[in-house]
Amino acid sequence: MTNLICSHEFCTGCGECLTVCPQHCITLQPNPQGHLYPRIDTQKCVNCNLCRQKCPANTPVVLHEPQACWAAWAKEEKERTTSSSGAAASLFAKYIIAKGGVVYGAALEKGEIRHIRVHQEHDLGRLKGSKYVYSYAADVYAPLRQDLMDGKTVLFVGTPCQNAGVSNYVGDHPNLFLVNLICHGTPSFQMLKDHLSTRGITQIDTIQFRNNNNAYDFRCNDYRALSRLLPDEYVTCFLMGYTYRPACYNCAYAKPQRAGDVTLGDFWGLGKQTPFEGGDTSKGCSVILINTPKGKQLLEACRDKMHLFPRAYQEAQVGNPQLCGPVPCRSIADKFNTYYPRYSLAWAAWRTVPRLLATRALKDILKRYTPALRIKRALQKWLAR
Repeated sequence: MTNLICSHEFCTGCGECLTVCPQHCITLQPNPQGHLYPRIDTQKCVNCNLCRQKCPANTPVVLHEPQACWAAWAKEEKERTTSSSGAAASLFAKYIIAKGGVVYGAALEKGEIRHIRVHQEHDLGRLKGSKYVYSYAADVYAPLRQDLMDGKTVLFVGTPCQNAGVSNYVGDHPNLFLVNLICHGTPSFQMLKDHLSTRGITQIDTIQFRNNNNAYDFRCNDYRALSRLLPDEYVTCFLMGYTYRPACYNCAYAKPQRAGDVTLGDFWGLGKQTPFEGGDTSKGCSVILINTPKGKQLLEACRDKMHLFPRAYQEAQVGNPQLCGPVPCRSIADKFNTYYPRYSLAWAAWRTVPRLLATRALKDILKRYTPALRIKRALQKWLAR
């Protein structure tokens, strides 16, 4: 009997198979790059094939043509500035909690990035902020279904493939709202942990990838990437698409049709093609795609908390190419994987794309120090007169 549930080329690591297995004989195990894949204990398996039947790679979920596209941000300034985008996800979450529901989303939990269950508003802050790494969600399927069975309204926020896992597990439940993020792809948590260990960090207490001015500002504990002379290799490789799991380069959800009820992301490029005069977007602006009637219901419930501006879906696609197709960097990713984990992530990156990293380093140096040098030289010339 094969030990595969689906091909590793299409496995997203959603973890649904662990929960549906009646024998509890499936675990997620890392490959050399740290990407998690299901492994079946063939001694316990009864060959019911439920894991294969429920796997989104084998039984695809229905994708939806977006019905509407909005640029949006929270009216409350603090809500907006404490979020990495326009705070749409936070407003949706507050609405669900206020009506007695529960929210599931990614958070830093005991030094790891995992999906957690939140039922009180004061804990929603843990879900804020971008997490440019794989979030382990296998533990939340069972409690999420139990919440629905108990009559609670549930909001699940995750990547499109995680949305698909939840959808296949519980079905189209009227009390379940699925929000998916416009996803670039996911490096393994092992990559992040190994990279931070070379910076002297063995325990993650706090982590941030973006600040509220839409800038990439990677921080962990006392480490701040922007304080280094050279670019941070983890962030650079993430942004360029070199460290994702294989399924990300074959992503079934990176297309105009979307999974889930609502799609959220940053509205990159807003106003470049069609003028936008709605206000200052420098503090964060969300793109909201309404994919289903339930998504429209969720937006309408939070409308009075947002500034909303209708936009063309094509404008969102220009700024977010993941709405059109997967990242086209598979060959470079394969090259990176020949070096990592034999070398550290940083050294693997420099061996894979040395010219890119050197160019970014030079640009950063010129940006940081050229103005100061010009002022210094101008003062020296003036004093020398």
